[in-house]
Amino acid sequence: MTDTHTLHETLSQWQRGAFVVMVVGVALGVLAAMTNLDQFLRSYLMGFLFWWSVTMGCLGLLMLYYLVGGRWGTAARPLLECGSLLAPLTALLFLPVALGIEQLYPWANASFASAEKALYLNPPFFYGRAAAYFLIWSVLAISLRQRKLSFGTDRSRWRRLLSAGGLVALIMTVTFAAIDWAMSLDPAWFSSIYGALVAMGGALAGLALAALVFCLLEMRQQPASSLIASQTLADLATLMLAFLMLWAYFAFSQFLIIWAGNLPEENVWYVIRLGNGWQWIGLAIVVLQFAVPFSMLLSREMKQNPRALAIIASLIFVMQFVYILWTISPSFHPKFFIHWADIAVPLAIGGLWASVFIGLLRRRVPQMLATNQL
Repeated sequence: MTDTHTLHETLSQWQRGAFVVMVVGVALGVLAAMTNLDQFLRSYLMGFLFWWSVTMGCLGLLMLYYLVGGRWGTAARPLLECGSLLAPLTALLFLPVALGIEQLYPWANASFASAEKALYLNPPFFYGRAAAYFLIWSVLAISLRQRKLSFGTDRSRWRRLLSAGGLVALIMTVTFAAIDWAMSLDPAWFSSIYGALVAMGGALAGLALAALVFCLLEMRQQPASSLIASQTLADLATLMLAFLMLWAYFAFSQFLIIWAGNLPEENVWYVIRLGNGWQWIGLAIVVLQFAVPFSMLLSREMKQNPRALAIIASLIFVMQFVYILWTISPSFHPKFFIHWADIAVPLAIGGLWASVFIGLLRRRVPQMLATNQL
């Protein structure tokens, strides 16, 4: 039997820790905003994009489960549901980005030269699209939640139908949101696969988070108890391996197509990120985001070992943030530069996100205990 008291106590400790991280991060964020508002907004944008992508990843994985089923989804559903229910919170977190649009995006200034792109990249249309995105995501997340916190699989026909259309809507809206909030930092640059890459990165981070939570909770259980079956843990790891390969395929395809095309308006994006010190961050991403986790996830023993899988999931999760930093920060600093706010502000956002996430998860402990003995 799983130690229910230990599970509750562990989640309470995590929530208190997340709250402390949030308070310290907010204090440092206020200091950054008072000393250098532009830098604060840039750091905030990176933090927002990362935690927003995790939320969208949880929502996408939840709908994927309702469509295809599987032991992994039955076990991970409470965690994915909690993550997806933070969609309204990401709407509130977007407000500083919306208020700092002129400091962040070159096209928001009156001097923006491209009349053609200005038809799409203009503040009123930007705000309208963002409002539509958050409305769609929030409606999907709330509609898919388990209102009575039932203990069965509950893959009703209604949820399958909603997920079929919702997954298409999610992919489209996340693609356009990625273009609006990230790719438009360099309005002269474009990539047809950028949105898909962001969506896959969010799904990978969401899956890594679910696996990490399971592993950490399993490590805290008594020797005679178990929260999740080893085979179910292996299923999560196998799915994480598949998403990791898809993410790497998208990332390499974007690089190969742009680099081989050798068009100045396209390859300049990579020229900046593969020089001036940023190339070492790119190399770290290749090694630590893909090569090392890929090699470790090929081992069946590591897939079923909570301690080893926790290390793999942590590495993937953290390096996904590093990847976002590598894609966003060079738009503001062509030469390698990382400000302390680039770490503090995302941690503040993460502390808030994690506090709410764990609070929702604590209410679903009975559901987790009923569904995860699989």
